Amino acid sequence: MRCARSCDPLQFCMPILVALHVCVFFLRELNRG
Repeated sequence: MRCARSCDPLQFCMPILVALHVCVFFLRELNRG
């Protein structure tokens, strides 16, 4: 993290993608039950 000022798209997209995958995983588990 050399440039803390620069807005890195990955730093913003990755947490959202991870959260989406977690939500989909939980939804699938709930639907299975």
